[in-house]
Amino acid sequence: MKIIHISTADRSGGAPIATYRLNEAMNATDGIESKMLVMNKTSSSDKVVNLSGRYSTFKKLFTRLYSIIIPALQYRTLKPSGVFSISSGVHHPSTSCLVKEADIIYIHWCNGGYINLKEIRRILRLGKPTYIFLHDMWLLTGGCHHSLDCNGFITDCHACPFVGSRLAQLMVKRQQNLKRLLADFDNLTLLSPSSWMDNQIAISRNFKNVRHHVTYNPLPLNIFRPIDTAIARQILNLPEDKRLILFVADGGTSNPYKGWRHLKEALISLNQDQSTELIVIGNNLNDTESREIGLEAHSFGRIHDELALAIFYSAADLFVVSSLADNAPQVVVEAQACGCPVTGFMTGGIPDMMIPAERSNLVNPKDSQALAKKIIEILKRTNSETDKMSRHNHIAAKFGEKSVVDTHIQLWNRKE
Repeated sequence: MKIIHISTADRSGGAPIATYRLNEAMNATDGIESKMLVMNKTSSSDKVVNLSGRYSTFKKLFTRLYSIIIPALQYRTLKPSGVFSISSGVHHPSTSCLVKEADIIYIHWCNGGYINLKEIRRILRLGKPTYIFLHDMWLLTGGCHHSLDCNGFITDCHACPFVGSRLAQLMVKRQQNLKRLLADFDNLTLLSPSSWMDNQIAISRNFKNVRHHVTYNPLPLNIFRPIDTAIARQILNLPEDKRLILFVADGGTSNPYKGWRHLKEALISLNQDQSTELIVIGNNLNDTESREIGLEAHSFGRIHDELALAIFYSAADLFVVSSLADNAPQVVVEAQACGCPVTGFMTGGIPDMMIPAERSNLVNPKDSQALAKKIIEILKRTNSETDKMSRHNHIAAKFGEKSVVDTHIQLWNRKE
């Protein structure tokens, strides 16, 4: 069985990493030959093919200019609420031999100048079973990656609160209409890594009548597993006599979706507890914010090495996910697989990522005081080795590579 995964990148950002892991998990399964076809390749895997290398200087120049011009246009036309993408891309994976020879096609996160909606239609016209994997809400909306409190995707997205000009509103309307055309293809199935996103598909105007299923993102359990806390802290040169709170986010405290402001309010409520310190991964916390929080903070910037992340999870006493919009954050699953308890906001697909016994650790979004109380409550608990392994085993059963790939195989064999 030949599988092709079409993705903008392979190792940069949450969605590409999830796609890369799925590609690796499929290749580890007998009878499956899986490859990724990407615009930006950073890994050394021979199972990842860089499509942009096959294209003309013009297309490479377009991709380069796209990364400069589009953010500038968005700055002028969008309100500072979140991330928004217009479907613009000049690459044509539909002409690739890898796509033509594949038995099954997966389309993942493909924004950033890779492919446009017309190219997705060309891929669907090949007639092969095609799965579009929703790493965020972009396919369902007129352009935003998370709709936050807006329900426009249920109706028509024609009065988008994210854009601030009439021209941009017309672009949103056109993009939503182009997406609607994809629903006409019988060979299309939509996949979601959380039941929350699956529910968003079910109520969306464009895709509520399209086949859709939940398939979780796989986790490499040989990497994400409990490590002795004392050893982990020694490796990272972190204090062994403190309670450590961990915050990990793509973009760190600057990501508008990750709710840093509300976590910051919760941490300030700890009243400068000298026995508690903070670890931030994703960016470097500035001195002013560190002083405002009143906690000693350890900033480590962006970390791409998975083993290093596993060591951080094992070193922490608590992982906090304060997202205001999230689909299936892998950090929540990774932390629990390493034995670290999790608290945060009951947002999007986060409850799906929690082990059932600890879903009560989540509180209502933006409720900083409730989050502060949960942080204090959980830090008082004993996190025994038995507790750590119990979390790991629960995660393994649901998000282990074999379990996830088996779900995909069942979908391939299903007759609908």
